Amino acid sequence: MKVVLFENQLPNKDMLLERLVNDPSEWVQMRVAEHGYGLEQLKDSPSALVRGMVAAQGYQPEVFVNDPDEEVAVARPILAELEWERAHEVTLSTEDLEDLSNVETYTLN
Repeated sequence: MKVVLFENQLPNKDMLLERLVNDPSEWVQMRVAEHGYGLEQLKDSPSALVRGMVAAQGYQPEVFVNDPDEEVAVARPILAELEWERAHEVTLSTEDLEDLSNVETYTLN
């Protein structure tokens, strides 16, 4: 039997993504979050593993920083890094770059 699908018969990408985000399996939801999809919906998951994966993507670490589950603790260093970056604006001047031209480089074989 041969099945022919036309483009207008294929499910839309958003519909498929919605099904994956709402899949009852926490493993499916973790994989969705791992690829950066559905983070807004998955951040409220009852599964600490799913929330941990959302936090690992750097999504709203301030939401996860006080989460009691260790799987979600990954948000703590991410949030600390973001706070440090906000407090310390780092810019390089042309003089900084000139200093780099004096650095010797070595190639390991």
